[in-house]
Amino acid sequence: MAETGQIKLYGDHPTMTESALAKTRKEVFKEERVEVERRRLEEIGPIAQCSESVEAWTILFDYV
Repeated sequence: MAETGQIKLYGDHPTMTESALAKTRKEVFKEERVEVERRRLEEIGPIAQCSESVEAWTILFDYV
C-alpha cells in the first residue's frame, strides 16, 4: 500500500506510465499550491504573510 508521496504500484516495479503519472501529479499539485500562495500573498500582503509564518513557527516550537 502506497503512503503519501509514494507511487502506487500494480506490480513489483513501477511501470513507465505509473512513474510518469506520479511525476505529473506532483508537478500539478506543486503548481496549484504556488498559485494559491501567490493569490493569498496578493490579498493580505507580504508583511501579514510573514507575521503569520512567524506565528505558526512559534506555535509549533511551543509544543516541542
